[in-house]
Amino acid sequence: MTSVVSEIVGGLDTFGIEAKYSPRGQNTYHPKLILKLLFYGYATGVRSGRRIARACESDTAFMYLAQMRRPDFRTINDFRKNHTAGIEEHLKEMVRICREL
Repeated sequence: MTSVVSEIVGGLDTFGIEAKYSPRGQNTYHPKLILKLLFYGYATGVRSGRRIARACESDTAFMYLAQMRRPDFRTINDFRKNHTAGIEEHLKEMVRICREL
């Protein structure tokens, strides 16, 4: 299931979310990386930002999707709070693609 989530999210057009980030400033996690973690978490019943962050340290599926990086729970929750509409649209698109498969 991790490769399916990774492939589908990798093909999504996330320009709307990416455009909100400034090219200057601190390095950030790519929006697709956080979306992969959120969508895989939703699919497996791991919805809490803290639980997703912990899973990135101990669960091989989450580690794979996070590319061995470890976003903290604030990063995950802030992303979810700041991009609610975009996440909802991408989740709908992901479900549509899964139905077609």
